[in-house]
Amino acid sequence: MNEMDDKRILDLLTRLTKTLGELLGASSEVVLHDLRQPDHTIVAIANQQLSVCKLGDSIDPLGMRLFTEHGFPDMAN
Repeated sequence: MNEMDDKRILDLLTRLTKTLGELLGASSEVVLHDLRQPDHTIVAIANQQLSVCKLGDSIDPLGMRLFTEHGFPDMAN
């Protein structure tokens, strides 16, 4: 994949995040992480009012541990 493909996929997933937030309703938060940016993984949030997460925040240590322990070991780099 090239940078343009990555951008298209991220744009699609961002729209999907917003759509899922609308479908699931205000009591469900949907967060999209781009793990290629470990210090700023959150790239989209639907129904943000449910937590303190905001765009540009990073995944918490527990979330990263779950990714690395369950089949995504290269995400820790």
